Amino acid sequence: MIENIVYMELLFRGNRVAVGNVDGNEIDFVTFDTDKRHYYQVTSDLHQE
Repeated sequence: MIENIVYMELLFRGNRVAVGNVDGNEIDFVTFDTDKRHYYQVTSDLHQE
C-alpha cells in the first residue's frame, strides 16, 4: 500500500514514472527529468534485504 501512495504522489507531481532494474535488483520507481534520473526504493523496514 505504501508503494501505491508513493506512486500516486510522483504522478501528482508531474513525473514520468517507471520501474527500474539495477544489477538484477528491482528499483521501485524511476522518474525522469530532462537530463537526470531519480531512483526511489520504498520500504517500511530498512533491515529487509
